[in-house]
Amino acid sequence: AASITGNAILLTRAADGIAGAQPLTVGLAALVIFALLTAVLRSPWIGAVAMIPNVVPVLLFFGMLGIGVAPLSLPTSLIGAVALGVAIDATAHYLVRYRAERATGLTPEQAVALCNRHVGRPIAIASLMLMLGFGSVAASQFATLREFGILTSVTMGICALSDLQLLPAILVRLRI
Repeated sequence: AASITGNAILLTRAADGIAGAQPLTVGLAALVIFALLTAVLRSPWIGAVAMIPNVVPVLLFFGMLGIGVAPLSLPTSLIGAVALGVAIDATAHYLVRYRAERATGLTPEQAVALCNRHVGRPIAIASLMLMLGFGSVAASQFATLREFGILTSVTMGICALSDLQLLPAILVRLRI
């Protein structure tokens, strides 16, 4: 029996394997991040709450792929992990500041207001820079890179909204 061989075939098979395993890989990364957050914040409850604004952008990203915005390819498969890493960084900064403010006796509303004032702007600026940086890839002539740039830029925006809107709302609602 004849079979097709060569570097192009091997690379395609490797890329398909990596892309197909990405949801599992991102899920495992989320579990590790949850464990680390729980250890650092010394609370499984806060660790679990912190995961919500980090998982939402990843789920929305995979949802975009699911409805056909773009195919799951090697470049697009990286976006979920990038989004998780960016979102968790902003969440960690926000939560550390929030807990410090709460430790002074402030209400959740007061602590969120101070967090937004002190860490909200740096998170927003960093997110905007990431969106612009990844968005510049959208100018590529190569369709796969263009999709990667657009999807990553949009996902970075979702990460920022999740950390600056969803996380504070959860903290206030749950009175953490």
